[in-house]
Amino acid sequence: MSTSDVKTADLHTMTRAEFIAEAKALRAAADEAEERYLEFLYQMESKPEIWRDGGRSYIEVLEHDVGCAAIRYARYKRVREALGIEALRGAGVHGIIAAGALRTQTAQRELLDRARHFQETNGTPPSERSAQDLLREQKLREAVVTTRNSSYAVLVEQCEKLRARVKELESQNAALRAEIRTLKKRRSSAKSAA
Repeated sequence: MSTSDVKTADLHTMTRAEFIAEAKALRAAADEAEERYLEFLYQMESKPEIWRDGGRSYIEVLEHDVGCAAIRYARYKRVREALGIEALRGAGVHGIIAAGALRTQTAQRELLDRARHFQETNGTPPSERSAQDLLREQKLREAVVTTRNSSYAVLVEQCEKLRARVKELESQNAALRAEIRTLKKRRSSAKSAA
């Protein structure tokens, strides 16, 4: 379906529930298509007689001729090879790519499970942003496991450093917001003077 397939009349008579259902269905279809695309690229890597041209690597062919970001393919390939195709089912392409950023198979499986849970809960696979949120949460979980073996004093020290960093960033954020307000006022003053 292309944008030309959507009839203007349909858009004017669509209810909110229909809009949300259609948007979720289209996103799920796009997600599934991208997953098939990455699996196709994965399968084609083993056929250099088809893609080899001028001595370039497969990654170079993907980036320059196919238009696929190397990091997306590399992450898909990492988790695909580590866990197999069956483990990827139902996690959505962004969940799979996020899992590929993790080092251990255990962490990859956990993130894929959480991506499947997201899909079951929301009726659609995780978006790129949602998958990045799942990845960030998984990395925090791994950090907690790592720090469990640290002494309490070390943890308190780390916590204090993090709190200080948060305050510093909040202060920088406030200063930047004030600067933005000032610049907007100057711009609106300049426009009204012109």
